[in-house]
Amino acid sequence: MRLAKLALLKLAVTATLLTACSSAQTRPPITEGISVTLADVVEQEMIPFRGYAFPPEMLTWLRANRVVMLGEVHGVVEHEELVLALLKELQNTGLRHLLLEGPQAESWLTDQYVLGKIAVLPPLAEKYMRSLLAPLREFNNTLLDDQKVHVHQIDINHADWAFPSALAMMRTAGLSHPSVSTFLNAIGTASSTGKNFSAWRKENSKTYLDLLAKLNEKLSVAEPGKSRDTSLTMVEVAQESLKIRNIWDTEGENAAHPRREKTIISLVENLLELEPGPVLINMGGFHAQLEHVMGTPKVWVAEHLQKVSAQAKGSVASVYVALARQQAGERVLFDVSDTPEPGELFALINTLTTDSNVYLPLEHKRFGMAPIPVNYLGQVVHHSPQNQFGAYILLRSGQMRER
Repeated sequence: MRLAKLALLKLAVTATLLTACSSAQTRPPITEGISVTLADVVEQEMIPFRGYAFPPEMLTWLRANRVVMLGEVHGVVEHEELVLALLKELQNTGLRHLLLEGPQAESWLTDQYVLGKIAVLPPLAEKYMRSLLAPLREFNNTLLDDQKVHVHQIDINHADWAFPSALAMMRTAGLSHPSVSTFLNAIGTASSTGKNFSAWRKENSKTYLDLLAKLNEKLSVAEPGKSRDTSLTMVEVAQESLKIRNIWDTEGENAAHPRREKTIISLVENLLELEPGPVLINMGGFHAQLEHVMGTPKVWVAEHLQKVSAQAKGSVASVYVALARQQAGERVLFDVSDTPEPGELFALINTLTTDSNVYLPLEHKRFGMAPIPVNYLGQVVHHSPQNQFGAYILLRSGQMRER
């Protein structure tokens, strides 16, 4: 299904999941009553685990859902390690698709890289995702072709040069549609570097938009096929990205976000329609909300998949992956133990275990009742977390990746 058609889909806000647990335990139920505290419930429900030895309870829950959505803190080394470890667990039971918050223009090239078909990542994936994608490529190399995990990038192109740069890489590899050459020839050397292209586009805005429109027209009437379909989706997202970034730059981020989320949702829906199996989505934590409480008021990806999507059919496991401590080298950026708010959830977990990661399912009714203070890297939000996520994973520490 084309992006233009999919853009008509209703939007929804979404949250995404991850869970972890240690060996299964038999735990006595908490007696209901006024004397039951949040600390009682948390101690009863939480499951500590070492490293990425995920609890069986968590894996069982994730495998029971079509969509597993992880909400991340961007740029954390331990989160990338967690994604890779979880992906390997879920691959054993049929997972073949990993969706990432990266520029759609580089999606096809990134997938070809992790499948071992090209040797070099496109520039933005190289800069921001290599530490996840290179180990995934190595893992795929141990698998048969029909068992390998594909990668899809589902965000708009925040950098305007990502699109022509990706087309140029595809042409060099002999993998682009013939119509692309006319477009790239018209741009000339402007597509060779990001700064060159951005400057050229600003000076030749109308010319560039006309070239995009002509490329869209040519591809729309071309014979369907992998090369044509891939290129056409890239063009459509590139056109939409320019409009969204213009709103972002002139009216602000909040004004642009709903339209951006709509594009992301369309790309996710397109994949879910084409591929019937389970998928793992990894995005910033706000996108994993099943109901809005943080960020721009709108329907986020997880909410759409949970409440609207005919493909996901509500089968969504949404997990917010939080940090007890965030560091850049030796410098501490955040420590949940410094939270001044009494009864804050992650600080409470921190007092119950100090040397393990923790999986906390949010099924208990206490998590859906009165608002609970939750510290999201310094922003304390009072909400009933059961409405936003299916579970939390609290990583003991998170080291920011060097770029």
